Amino acid sequence: MSKQELINTHSPPVGAESLRSEVRHPCRLKVLYKSDLDQTWCGDTWVIATVVDISRNGLALVTRRKYSPGTIIAVTLLTAGSPNERQLFARVANVARESGSAWRAGCELAEPLREDDFQSLLQHCGAG
Repeated sequence: MSKQELINTHSPPVGAESLRSEVRHPCRLKVLYKSDLDQTWCGDTWVIATVVDISRNGLALVTRRKYSPGTIIAVTLLTAGSPNERQLFARVANVARESGSAWRAGCELAEPLREDDFQSLLQHCGAG
């Protein structure tokens, strides 16, 4: 699925996370992200967030900003020892309040992660 196809598809209803086709693995991985709603979409300013769980098809991102379902987010993974940055596009599927002023955005990836990339991420998450 391309970024444009991701933008054009409808987001699943809140609570749809129970319909996942894959198990999410716990994770604590710092990432840089920006959304299509942020004024920085075309600029160089990115914000740091934490991925708290991940599967080949999606991830949960904890941020300081509340995003609505359907919002497109660009995520750049920050993995130690990896010479290549990997940018992923995802669509927010559901949102829940975390502790304090944080929000958890459950996101569907535009393209599933390749199995070798996924296993590498799990090792960086400490979940593999």
